Amino acid sequence: MKSFFIIANKPSGFGPSFSSFSFLKNLKKKVCSEQEFEENFNQIKIGHSGTLDAAASGLMLCAVNEYTKFLPYIPSDKTYEFEMEFGKETDSCDLEGSVIKTCSKRPLYNDFVGILKNFVGNIKQIPNKFSALKINGKKAYELARNNIDFEIKPRDCTVYSIILKNVTSSNNNSNNNYIDKAFIQITCSSGFYIRTLAYDIAKELGCIACVSYLNRLQIGNFSLNQLKSEEYKKEYEILNANILKNFYTNIALEQDMIQKLQQGQRLKISDINNDIKNNFNENIYCISLENRVCGLVKIQDSTMFPLKILT
Repeated sequence: MKSFFIIANKPSGFGPSFSSFSFLKNLKKKVCSEQEFEENFNQIKIGHSGTLDAAASGLMLCAVNEYTKFLPYIPSDKTYEFEMEFGKETDSCDLEGSVIKTCSKRPLYNDFVGILKNFVGNIKQIPNKFSALKINGKKAYELARNNIDFEIKPRDCTVYSIILKNVTSSNNNSNNNYIDKAFIQITCSSGFYIRTLAYDIAKELGCIACVSYLNRLQIGNFSLNQLKSEEYKKEYEILNANILKNFYTNIALEQDMIQKLQQGQRLKISDINNDIKNNFNENIYCISLENRVCGLVKIQDSTMFPLKILT
């Protein structure tokens, strides 16, 4: 059974046909046709490392069949670019939702720049009710659409950087301009909601806003530029397990050691003939045989434990 990773560029739009679920389903059909799978379509497993809203575009890292077991171990830091539009608030905090409030008040440029630093670091965030979070087994947006009242608890998350790329102002280029739109790049941890960030920034400024554009640029070390180079543009690209080397230090092992790990056995670090065996200072590593990645292991107390090993 063929297994591989896919990096794909999801388009944006409104409605269920632009959801990550629909995109993944269509991607599965295209890839299965291209790869000439012999298995039944319904038997082929496909998953992804993080969903995108229907109104959002950008990078999705997907896995097929046996490689889906690696998805929980893909580092979850992500980079986005987004535009927030002041003067309009929607129930979903983006343009897919219904407008619930408008306001002519706009923030001053200096005030806006000054407040961004408050949202860098470890913060708490309450996601919008129109989200894919599970509430008692049901997705929050399904409850919200049916006008069912519920609460979402604050979540811990991390913002590593916020960079203001550009602004659209009502006046000229003075730093005292009132801002209509702001274009921002952000790197954050998993589970972070850009729509909520825009809402929170506007609230702290005494204004209202919503996200008018959202695009995911990067997942870990994977960039959308790999699909959108000057030489070519692709909807998706198929990759093998060697991409795990981008996330974890690689350890080359002999075949007999790989076989032991495949059988669920542990290895003593002292038995590994490797130049870095005395420098294990990470928790998870990828392992390879003849430059081909075979899986992920955990090292603890001078012992190597198998996490996910390809068969």
